[in-house]
Amino acid sequence: MYSDEKKCMAKCCADYEGCGGDGETVPCDQISLPNDIRKHVVISWTDASCQAYDSRFACFLDSGHITVTQLCGKAIPVSLLPYLLDEFLGDGWMVAAEKLHRTRKLPWKYHVYAGQSGCMDFRLKVLKNAELGDIPTVAFLHVSMYGKLNEGEWKIAVMDIPPILAIAAKAAIEKYDMASFSSAKSWPIPRDLGEFLSPGSSSGLLEQLCPAEGGLS
Repeated sequence: MYSDEKKCMAKCCADYEGCGGDGETVPCDQISLPNDIRKHVVISWTDASCQAYDSRFACFLDSGHITVTQLCGKAIPVSLLPYLLDEFLGDGWMVAAEKLHRTRKLPWKYHVYAGQSGCMDFRLKVLKNAELGDIPTVAFLHVSMYGKLNEGEWKIAVMDIPPILAIAAKAAIEKYDMASFSSAKSWPIPRDLGEFLSPGSSSGLLEQLCPAEGGLS
């Protein structure tokens, strides 16, 4: 393990340990984060064999919920998830998320499934109705046998990040090899992407270089 990564994940455990979504809609005025963030984030990292990678994500925050979609590059180790969230959400996001987490109205618990292959599933469950035995899963994170976030997309309420990340951090420290974080950069996703030609449109090549052909019919 790389000591810096282990310290980072251990801090996540310490920050979230003992903290008490349940699918609730959180009023925007309770979120001390911008309500609408759209960014591309690139995480640069090195694996245990010193191979360097760049992994690119499209990240969205809307009404207290985030979506992280991998666009290209290798799946990142779960130990790098805090760095991705740092770059995407900015300073203070952990405190903001923890405050939201502590406003939940339903009792909650972790559920961890360890597959025979070495993969792990982390679920956050809430007690919605004890009499009916209604204990829904409100947040989920899958980690591959190699400790990677390999599902391509992750959706979660901000208030549900702290307990999920806390238990995943413990597993990363105890079970998986750590990657070495190199750097992160991000930029806003523009809302106006300009004009595009429709599929099947002429490239213009035949019209310019072989005008006698008259293009394709």
